[in-house]
Amino acid sequence: MKAFNFDDFFSKGDQGYYSCNADTISNFENILYNEEGYFILKGFPLEGSSEQEIQTNVLKWAFTLGVPLSETIYDDFVVRLEDIDTAKTGSNKVRNRPLLVGQENAGFIPMHNDRADLLVLFGVTPSKREGETFMVSTNKICSQLMKDYPEQFATLREKFSYHYPGGTLKMPIISESSKGLIMWYVRSRIENKEELSVEQMEALNMLDKLIDEHKEGVVLQHGNICVINNHKALHGRQKFPEGDDRLLYRVWLSDPRSCELPDHYMRMFRYTKSGSYRGGVWSDEFDQELIPSDINMARENVKHLLHTDQLVKAVN
Repeated sequence: MKAFNFDDFFSKGDQGYYSCNADTISNFENILYNEEGYFILKGFPLEGSSEQEIQTNVLKWAFTLGVPLSETIYDDFVVRLEDIDTAKTGSNKVRNRPLLVGQENAGFIPMHNDRADLLVLFGVTPSKREGETFMVSTNKICSQLMKDYPEQFATLREKFSYHYPGGTLKMPIISESSKGLIMWYVRSRIENKEELSVEQMEALNMLDKLIDEHKEGVVLQHGNICVINNHKALHGRQKFPEGDDRLLYRVWLSDPRSCELPDHYMRMFRYTKSGSYRGGVWSDEFDQELIPSDINMARENVKHLLHTDQLVKAVN
């Protein structure tokens, strides 16, 4: 797993935003699209006298790689990944709302994709034991499937039924993009044995076997960042003890250097064109005019929300 020192590449400038040179971005883009699909940055300054200041600093750095997206139906642009439901109430008492499944408990999370071009995880407090973040390169998985298991590879290129609250989505697990093969895999959404053929079950089981063989794990220490390309890598989480202080910040980004996506991604990403502002999860109340397809317009809109204290929410 490639790892770099944050201070070697980024410097803080005007209004607290960060900058880096074009060669750095080009190198990171190559890793994200042509190599592993993820990397680590060590030593991010998680500075601030309040939760809002720290999260604002996180978002201002995130603009170096893309444009932040809302990640939840509550329009959260920074999500705290932590166990807050130790009493198993199913609610977030800190924010007085229903619990976000996966984000706000200590359980195991299988390998999957998120609805964003890039996923960024910021280590705040590592778990005392366990709690590793797992990543696996879909470039590596696809290469081995094509070489050693061509029949299963062909099956994974066919459409599967993904069952979401809003209805069923039919799409392949492995698709072709303008930057090579990409993967969308959330097995819990397609695990309906009555619908799956013998060939599909065999292909899914082989995919899980290869994922388990090739995955890498890391416990994100304070100030360490993991950047993941959601089209070129899967990620998951090892369980950790209930009540543990483990805390990560998560930010989703739309990448201006992103690949063009197949049409069947439109339902999840809104737009498929390369470099468009796409992905995310939004509430019905969010102003749709602030979510244009033009990523440059979106960047200005999101920065305005950040400057007017509408993006980072208080945590009591």
